[in-house]
Amino acid sequence: GMRWLLWHFVTCVLGACAHKQPARLAFHPPVKLDTAGRSAALQGHRASVTHRTARRRRSTANMDDQMEEYRKRQREQYQKRQQDGTEQTEAPAGEAAKAPKAPRKDADETAGAADEKGNSGQVSAAAAADLVEASVQDAGAASSSAGASAGTGASPPSGSLKLVTWNVDGLDEGQIQLRHTALADWIKTHKPDIVYLQEVVYPTLRILRKHLTSTYDIIIPTNPRPDPSDMESLTRGIPCAYFCAVLLNKQSIQACGAPDSKWYPQSCMMRHLLSIRARPTAASAKDAELLLGTSHLESTAEYKNERVNQLSIVATNMEGWLSDPDTPSVCTVIVGGDLNLRDPEVKAAGVPSHIRDVWELLGKPDSCRYTWDMAANDNLVMQGGGKPRCRFDRLFIGQRPQGSASPPSGRYRWVPQSIEMVGTDRLSSCGRFISDHFGLLVKLELAVPTEGGEGGGSKGQKAKAKAKKGK
Repeated sequence: GMRWLLWHFVTCVLGACAHKQPARLAFHPPVKLDTAGRSAALQGHRASVTHRTARRRRSTANMDDQMEEYRKRQREQYQKRQQDGTEQTEAPAGEAAKAPKAPRKDADETAGAADEKGNSGQVSAAAAADLVEASVQDAGAASSSAGASAGTGASPPSGSLKLVTWNVDGLDEGQIQLRHTALADWIKTHKPDIVYLQEVVYPTLRILRKHLTSTYDIIIPTNPRPDPSDMESLTRGIPCAYFCAVLLNKQSIQACGAPDSKWYPQSCMMRHLLSIRARPTAASAKDAELLLGTSHLESTAEYKNERVNQLSIVATNMEGWLSDPDTPSVCTVIVGGDLNLRDPEVKAAGVPSHIRDVWELLGKPDSCRYTWDMAANDNLVMQGGGKPRCRFDRLFIGQRPQGSASPPSGRYRWVPQSIEMVGTDRLSSCGRFISDHFGLLVKLELAVPTEGGEGGGSKGQKAKAKAKKGK
């Protein structure tokens, strides 16, 4: 009875408001139902509920059938694309050894890739053999060395790789699904060969596995130091809270052996160095292996001393990898990530001169100097309104010294050709950037070895290299 009175009162008030007339409440006594009437009303209600439930179940079953049919069509289309890609990429017998088979690409994409490859050519081997003293101009002198090799009748190795390093800011839970789904889409679109990621969290890992497992090997630390307060890290056997990851494009590069994780013993932020030995799949570059490593060094100015110690550990490991006789095919070591470094700390860590900062090696371009730039990226707002700009994200490269053990096919060098900043566009889906850090994309070219393992290239390049050594 109280419900009926309340409903009647609200109806009258709303009706009066609609007609701009004073409410005239007409109270009528509730209809009294006998036992039979109540039973009939209850049965009618139950029948209505049963009908709605059955209709909902039929609708759900239809949706399941439609989704299954959609998945079936997607699988058929995927298989067809795979078959078409295999047919399209079959090369003539004379060219079969030049490149691995790859799925078919769009015409515009394929034409752009072919144009890029044709314009870049081969890297100067003189610059590769003496990377410490070579400048970016030497590294970019491609066409002359390629022409010299063609004149001698040799078949020089060729290859290129794209490497990305990016702190994806998984500790920021704001719009993380949208931001990191956009990250996965970016990787699928640009198809880098190697991806270094820092601040990866469990939701990020699930997104990456969902979208990229078919095209990338996703490598995470294998010997974690779990936090006892985080049960998920204890049960899953991966680092708690956040960690680094390496992604390898299955079409262009493959892991050699198991990854290695070194946890910094004095770190209070669970920081570590994740490394993996990798080999390009291209037949002409299969002996030019790389040792890939990524790390996230201690944050904030307060932990400067610990960060310097961690960088010293990284440099020591890089030197060990370059001189390891058990891995003679490893010609180049590249370690990078969100290193949180200030320039004086590099000198304080005692980084050897033959381990170079890629950004410095390529001429210190201003366009990709500040990877943590609060003046351009407002994902993070600092208290007090400050907008610092820092070059926290860096890549270090080292080459196996001349005269050390080398593969039978000669010494190779992966030489950086260009560097650019990525992730600078704001996402339309959420109005934010993918991360509070911008990423770095580096293109590497395989240098041309000559007989005896000495650096090749034109006479002018050799003379220039000798002149530099004389100085």
